[in-house]
Amino acid sequence: MNNKKYIYVKKYKSDITEKIEVSEEVYTEYWKYTEKEKYFKKYERNKISIDDIVIDCKFNLEDHIITKLMLDKLNVALSKLNDEEFKIITDIFFNSKTEREVAKEFNCKFYKVHTKKISILKKLKNMLKNEI
Repeated sequence: MNNKKYIYVKKYKSDITEKIEVSEEVYTEYWKYTEKEKYFKKYERNKISIDDIVIDCKFNLEDHIITKLMLDKLNVALSKLNDEEFKIITDIFFNSKTEREVAKEFNCKFYKVHTKKISILKKLKNMLKNEI
């Protein structure tokens, strides 16, 4: 039985690999170190740094404030709608219902709901234009 152990070492500043005979102890330590290095490289690849998170966020305060102001104006405009108009808009845009489902609730044809939706959107647009 051949008890000789070898490791392959790359020569310094070269692409040439050299086969070196080593003792059992050196061989074992070499592979422990190699496996540990692989583990840490894998761990580093999966690790997320705080810099990655901060760069990916790209939080823009100005856009956030503008969006908040527009949402406040939209809420004011929505509050000025009558109950039927408010229900149509909230069902379609906030509750993800189709015009056909809303029409079924109102017991009417879907094109009537569609026409009403278009007119409500125009009304909201005018309200928002006047507030700005």
